[in-house]
Amino acid sequence: MKAPHPAYKKSKISLATVLSGLVSLCVLVTIILVMFSAFQSSKQLMERTALSTNFSKASKMSDTLDALTKTIRLSLKYSVQRDQEGMWDGPNQAQRMNEDLNLMKHSSNFFNSIVVVDQHGMIRGATEGINNLINEPITSDSLKQALASKRSSISDPFFDERTGNLFIMVSEPLYDKNQQYKGFIGGSIYLKKNNVMNTIFEKNTNDFLESYLYLVDQQGNLLFHPDPMLVGRNISENMVVKKLMAGQSGSETVTNLDGSELLIGYANVKENGWGIVVATPVQSIKDQLFYHFKNVAITVAIPLLLLIFAVVILARSIANPFLRLSQFVSQLGDPGELSSWRKNHWIRETDLLIKSTINVGSLIQAQHHQLTKDAETDPLTGLMNRRTLIKFLTLWMEENLPFSIIIIDIDRFKRVNDKYGHQAGDAVLKQLAQTVIHAIRPEDIGYRYGGEELVILLQQTTLAEAYLVAEQLRMEVEGGVDPVVGRVTISQGVAQYPLHGTSPEELLQKADQALYQAKNAGRNQTIAADAEF
Repeated sequence: MKAPHPAYKKSKISLATVLSGLVSLCVLVTIILVMFSAFQSSKQLMERTALSTNFSKASKMSDTLDALTKTIRLSLKYSVQRDQEGMWDGPNQAQRMNEDLNLMKHSSNFFNSIVVVDQHGMIRGATEGINNLINEPITSDSLKQALASKRSSISDPFFDERTGNLFIMVSEPLYDKNQQYKGFIGGSIYLKKNNVMNTIFEKNTNDFLESYLYLVDQQGNLLFHPDPMLVGRNISENMVVKKLMAGQSGSETVTNLDGSELLIGYANVKENGWGIVVATPVQSIKDQLFYHFKNVAITVAIPLLLLIFAVVILARSIANPFLRLSQFVSQLGDPGELSSWRKNHWIRETDLLIKSTINVGSLIQAQHHQLTKDAETDPLTGLMNRRTLIKFLTLWMEENLPFSIIIIDIDRFKRVNDKYGHQAGDAVLKQLAQTVIHAIRPEDIGYRYGGEELVILLQQTTLAEAYLVAEQLRMEVEGGVDPVVGRVTISQGVAQYPLHGTSPEELLQKADQALYQAKNAGRNQTIAADAEF
């Protein structure tokens, strides 16, 4: 027989090389496709979640600001009542007036300054820091409009050169006993200095997705923005702001002026017509996913290299098992296919390779599942997060499942953080979460609602039964002693579906109002909404 031509032997690729190359390529392409598919599905999930979360956050902030505005106006009306009762009349009336104004300013931190303006536009009373303006006329057009309107009002942002501050003023008219107009009392909220409103917004400006929020008034003027240089600017041409000015609320994806995409949630504040916008850059979601999948790729790299090396070695001795193995790898992303291969192969090396491949597929699936879990779980307490709470509330309401809700708030939690540090505060939150977990049934669910607030959903539970659960939990917390902060107490609000609300927002608001009553009643107690038992 004629010997093969040497050139022929060098120009051909061996079967083992072809098979090992094909299998290796199949493994790489499959893993890339699986990771790409997981990336896309995770991105879509996180975008939907961000839209829902931003709308929920904007709505919650809207409710908070709505309640704050009502409270601010009530505090001013209290001073109006004191004037009508003659508390500022007679000798030393200016001193008594200024003392009352300073007391109101320091007791609430609602305002940075407070003034009393008479019907002629002269400042007759002022808090410390601006008392040099007493007996001076008002100069701002916004204040003159408030004086002329003779009714409750909130001014547009304006800059006062005498105080050097950009602010808005909330005003209430003053009338004497004969209903003769006497001027107004106005509280100034400095837009670039510390006050209750700025504190509320600053605590909710950023998260790991670089979300931010801003506040606009009825004319589209920025009242709060993470960038202080933008405060006071009019952005009424913004499409979302136009919808807010029209009284609308919702969520949508918009394209910014620089071409970047934003996931927007926005809500209108009923009390004053302002609007709150919460925005998450789509790019920040992509960055988080790239970082996550980069770690996945690094974790998978070593098993993948070992897998390819094993394929090359085994291909030199036998070709047929690798054909089946390539078919298996092409189905790597299918959990059903993984389970069908969980059996011993008659070739030991091939058996080891198959098990290694299964481990790689399982790791990818586990990373994907972990990402989904992280999106639904509060990292500090291990409880479900606010987004998941809204999802379950909606689901149970759609199924018309009767249940009760408990909102829990740690009393004087800010004092704990200020005195013992945030690590001690985190420890208190974790301990409370564990107490909640041990106190509820397997079918009940605990959530971290935000800050120091936790929420419990109790299936098939009446208002009275939920109240007893809440009281047992409160007494258990009260009876414990933290080694660092000492005794900790909680206040709780309880509500029932559908008795107190037929939507998640309505039910949460009802429970939150009960919690607010518990706080006002002295804390360390439980109050059920509209309870008659």
